[in-house]
Amino acid sequence: MSKQLELTRRRVLAGLGTIGAAGAAAGLGTSAYLNDTESFVGNTLEAGELDLYVHYDFMVDQGSASGNFDGPLSGTVQGDEDVSEGVGVSYSLSDVKPGDEGSLEFCFSLVDNPAYLWMSGELTDDSENAVTEPEGDTPWETGDGGELATYTRAALYYTGETSDSNDDDVLLTEGTLLGVLSDLHAGVPLHGDGDPTAGVVDRPTFDGGDSTDEPTDDTCVRLDWWVPTWVGNEIQADSVGFDLQFYAEQARNNTGVGDWTLVSTGDDLQTAVDDASSGDTLLLEAGTHTGEVTVDKTLDIRGEGPSNTTYDAFDVGGSGSLTGGRDLGMKIRADNVRVGDLTATGADQVIQYNDNSGSSGRLAGGLVSNTAIVDNGNDGRGRALVLNYIDGAIVRDTAIEDNGNDGLTGWYANDCHVETVHAARNGDNGLYFNGDNNVILDSTVEENQEEGVDVSWKGDRSRTEQRVTLDNVVARNNGQSGSLPAGEGEDIELHDDDGDDSVADDSALLRKVDTSGSSAPLGLRLVDVEPAQVRTENSTFPNGIQDGNDNDVDP
Repeated sequence: MSKQLELTRRRVLAGLGTIGAAGAAAGLGTSAYLNDTESFVGNTLEAGELDLYVHYDFMVDQGSASGNFDGPLSGTVQGDEDVSEGVGVSYSLSDVKPGDEGSLEFCFSLVDNPAYLWMSGELTDDSENAVTEPEGDTPWETGDGGELATYTRAALYYTGETSDSNDDDVLLTEGTLLGVLSDLHAGVPLHGDGDPTAGVVDRPTFDGGDSTDEPTDDTCVRLDWWVPTWVGNEIQADSVGFDLQFYAEQARNNTGVGDWTLVSTGDDLQTAVDDASSGDTLLLEAGTHTGEVTVDKTLDIRGEGPSNTTYDAFDVGGSGSLTGGRDLGMKIRADNVRVGDLTATGADQVIQYNDNSGSSGRLAGGLVSNTAIVDNGNDGRGRALVLNYIDGAIVRDTAIEDNGNDGLTGWYANDCHVETVHAARNGDNGLYFNGDNNVILDSTVEENQEEGVDVSWKGDRSRTEQRVTLDNVVARNNGQSGSLPAGEGEDIELHDDDGDDSVADDSALLRKVDTSGSSAPLGLRLVDVEPAQVRTENSTFPNGIQDGNDNDVDP
């Protein structure tokens, strides 16, 4: 038996400060599994009980500030079978500034049977609220939405209920608050032994017991958040709100898959996609799955972890081979498709969002997470991961390595978010983008054959403005090809292909970009880009910055 958690209330508080202000609300719900007595003639069967209690412990550190937290810092919540909306706990904070931090820790009591647990989360608010004078004094501020979810960092851990330190914590995922909540949105299976590499099917359960006051299992989860001190005026007056939920399902006679559809290695993946309904989750069991597939509906396609599940599109690791054309593996033609928790290999373009022309219109959303995209197109064809004509895609916590051409290509892609990515040893560029308002942060791009990061501003565009932000990016040792064309092989290259040097139209922010120790021929090249179009903050380019004619420039 199972019951989805819902929340009774959410609150978002906003306060104003000299640097930034925001409120975060986290709602917590619990679920109760209560079975009544079943009677048969001459026999009585009493159903077992599964009742989920969640013990919470919150922490906030705002330095000398006080009084900004609204709500209890600790307590226990229990689901009520008679309350359809469940119960909730708010985590509301105002006047958030760079340097602030906090945590939300949850431990569990299961009365009285062991159970599988899931955790899910959702960003419910990411508001600009107002554009203050310091925030608006930059061409990078659009006023279209808040930046606090992007610039608040978060990390989710397994932690021990009886542990007095964090030394034994096990990381599940980390990145921006936006990215972590995107991962949690479809639900994350929790492991009773705190080992996230154990897969999903028949994973360790959480222990049951009699206590409702103390956790019945030593494994807890903790969500840490912090706003880095280098974040500036862009978060002023912004606010975020988010919900967290927990879901329990009995362990007996159950494999822990929940309402997901398990796809075995011998099953035809295209048939599984065709048979699914929009909004379903397909769980690719541990092992190797092969075959081209077209995804034409909103689905969550996930494996049991990159070390357990492999999608080898053309069975290159087995008896198959590439055809010599441009071999496409997973062709995504629907909004908000998530692919994650697997290794993707064996194609030229192994995951492609939208076709190369965008003839059917632009796609919205999409998430690639906790994925190893490796060894694709090793004859130089194709681009391993492609985001064509798409708005708002997220790529995070992903290794893009040893592919024959570009590692990641964003082609006429807008509002895309790339974080905690390692793009290395690819046959052309590590990351390539054209389009507007794309953000690359907390990533390392190294040892690619040509450019590490290549950004192009096009003349035929879907938006007047085209902006890119690189935040906290390490780019080094790119330009590895032994036959580089003249003017190629930089750690980062920006080139303006439309001939318009207007800062309002095309601009780049490079903040905390580190190319120190790099063997690349050049740190940053600006091709037909005026220095005024580029702003650098706390960035290092010891190998120099030049224009397209090899002249030194100073943005």
